Amino acid sequence: MRRTAAAVAVLVALAVPARAQLDDRPRYVGQLLAAVQTMNQAARRSLVKELRIGARQKCRAAFSTPDVKCVLTVAQTICAARPSGQQARCRFVGDVAVTNFLAEKEWVDKNTRVNLMNNSDDFQAGMRKELRARYAGLVAGLTMMRGFTNDASMPSAIDRFCATRSKRRVLTWSRCVAAVVWYIATSPKPGAAAKAPANTPKQAPSNGRQP
Repeated sequence: MRRTAAAVAVLVALAVPARAQLDDRPRYVGQLLAAVQTMNQAARRSLVKELRIGARQKCRAAFSTPDVKCVLTVAQTICAARPSGQQARCRFVGDVAVTNFLAEKEWVDKNTRVNLMNNSDDFQAGMRKELRARYAGLVAGLTMMRGFTNDASMPSAIDRFCATRSKRRVLTWSRCVAAVVWYIATSPKPGAAAKAPANTPKQAPSNGRQP
């Protein structure tokens, strides 16, 4: 399976409890799903905001794609500052959030981002909406996979789906998993994850390249 160095770095550096389980991908995906699902929306948004601020201040993320190691260090520092009982979940959620953060410019093309900056009162809210629409397209593909069921086998289904896309060089495994996990785990109610909108954008990043 082909993965970018950045994707591997994110998986290994942030998911400390899962380091010994990287070969057991479905288990790891299940841990990611559980972590994002059990962190409330306010806490998730706070974590993402901290990551963005840290990346902007320490990694020059406001000017170009930030250095991966720098963003990882920011995420590790943020999670290390959490109470001990929250650190493991923070690392898993941080894993997903950082992977999605680093892929944003691949999912949402430059023209769309410029339009959001010029025409939206809240750029980040606009980006969240655009990203969610694109993640929905990806999840639509997952739900159409033969044998798909929205139950305990979900992590294995996500792994198989994303492994296939990686082999086809459509999207790296880690970025596929991060997008799918975030969409499913942040859906407003159980079962909503399997009901991606009928009118969905492209399932792959907008520029057609593998991130």
